[in-house]
Amino acid sequence: MKVINRDHEKEEFEDEKLYCSVYYPAREVEIPEERADALAEKVIYEVKAWIHDHEDDVVTTSEIESKIESILGRLNDDVCIMYRTHLDLN
Repeated sequence: MKVINRDHEKEEFEDEKLYCSVYYPAREVEIPEERADALAEKVIYEVKAWIHDHEDDVVTTSEIESKIESILGRLNDDVCIMYRTHLDLN
């Protein structure tokens, strides 16, 4: 799977980046470690399945961020809001 980053370069999809982008906002809203871990793993699973549905398994960073927001909006509103806040800070 490939991701087109903000510099318009293709790079390999990294589970760890996605994991951290969900895990840390979850911890900031005081979700216990085990639940934050499970939430991050669920988001990774859903995002990877979604990427496989795209032509050539290539998506942009913006598309991934939107998908993560959609998933988090369904699973946990507080984490979704914190995730958006982290995006705004970057």
